[in-house]
Amino acid sequence: MCGIAGFWLSSLSTSDNLQHLIDPMVQKLKHRGPDEEGSWIDNSLKIALGHRRLSILDLSESGSQPMESAKGLYILSYNGEIYNHEQIRRDINLEFPDYQWRGTSDTETILAAFDIYGIEKTLELCSGMFAMAIWDINHKKLFLVRDRFGEKPLYYFANNKNIIFASELKALRENPHYSFILDLAGMKNYIKRGYLDESHCIDSGTKKVLPGQVVVFDHINRSANKSIYWSHSSFVKKENTKKSRANSFNSNALKVENVLSEIVSSQMISDVPLGSFLSGGIDSSLITTLMQKNSDIPIKTFTVGFEEDVFNESQYAEEISRYLGTEHTSFILKESDAINLIPEIASIYDEPFADYSQIPTILLAREAKKHVSVVLTGDGGDEIFGGYNRH
Repeated sequence: MCGIAGFWLSSLSTSDNLQHLIDPMVQKLKHRGPDEEGSWIDNSLKIALGHRRLSILDLSESGSQPMESAKGLYILSYNGEIYNHEQIRRDINLEFPDYQWRGTSDTETILAAFDIYGIEKTLELCSGMFAMAIWDINHKKLFLVRDRFGEKPLYYFANNKNIIFASELKALRENPHYSFILDLAGMKNYIKRGYLDESHCIDSGTKKVLPGQVVVFDHINRSANKSIYWSHSSFVKKENTKKSRANSFNSNALKVENVLSEIVSSQMISDVPLGSFLSGGIDSSLITTLMQKNSDIPIKTFTVGFEEDVFNESQYAEEISRYLGTEHTSFILKESDAINLIPEIASIYDEPFADYSQIPTILLAREAKKHVSVVLTGDGGDEIFGGYNRH
C-alpha cells in the first residue's frame, strides 16, 4: 500500500513553509510506502500534495508520485491499484494509436484517462481499490475520491477554508492547522459497535470520504460538494432487473467461480513478489487455490499459529498447502509476542476496533514482508456470502 497526504490552505502565517508543512505529514506515512516519497507544491495557491510509495507496478521513476498528466491538466497522488488498467490502456491505444506512454504504472493510466475521458467517466471505468487526491489545474478544484467498497482509507478536515487530507489520522495530526480533539459521538459509536462506522471518526471535525464517493472543493468558497459515483445497492437493483434467478445451483456456482478466478488473476499483476495469507479456512483456501491455478510456480503462503493447541489451526493451513503445492511458511505467536505488541497498537491503527485478530495479523504481516511485498487474503468472504453465525 502507499500513503497520500496534502492540504489546501486559505492563508499562511509568516512562519509557514509549504514544504516544511507537507514533509512531516508524508514522513508519518513511511510505513505505508517505504520505497520512495514525493511532493508537489503550488505556493501561489497554498496547496500541496504528498505521497509515500510502495512500488508494485513500474518500479522505475516513471511511476513516482505525485504525477502530472501528459496534457498538464491534473496532478494525482494516489494509493491503491487499478486491476484493469492494462485494458484501459489498450482502449486508449485503439482510440489514439500515437499516444506516448512514459512508463507502465497504473498511475499514468489513470491520468491519461482523466485527460481523455474526464474524472467522472474514468471512475466508472476503474476496477480496483484506491484513494485519490486529484488537483484540477485549470479549474482550481481539489477532488478526494475513494473506491467503491472503501478498501483504501481517506480522511479529510475542512475548517476556516483550510482543507487537510491523508490516508491516516496520524498524518493529519502533523499539520499545525489541524485541530486534534477526541470526538464524543465517535467514542459512543465505537463502544456500541466495537468499531467506528463510516459516518463517525475518533477525531472531532474530521470526515471520511465514503465508499464510492467524490468530495470536491473549489477555489471560490472551499465548501465540500459530495456525490456518489457508485452505489452497491443501486448496482444490485439494476442487476436484479435484467437477470433471471431461474438458473440452476451448478450454473450459478460456475459463474461465481469464473468471476472469482478472473478477479484473483487480475489482482496478481505485480512487478514484486506476492503471496497469500492462508488460515486453512474456506475463504483463504479458495483464494489461494485460485492463485495457484493462475500461477506456473508455487505460491508463497503464510499462516500464524498459537502455542496453545485449543487455538492453533495452523495444521489445517499446512494440509491445504501440501494439497495445493504452495511454498508455505508458518509462524507461531507466543504470549510474549502479543504482550510486547500491545503498546504499539495505538500507533499502528488510527481508530480503535475491538477485534483481537489485530495482534496476530500484525505479526503475520511483518513476517510475510520478509518474503513478499503483496499478499491476497480471504477477508470479506463472510460478509459477501453470509458466513457468520448470526446470518
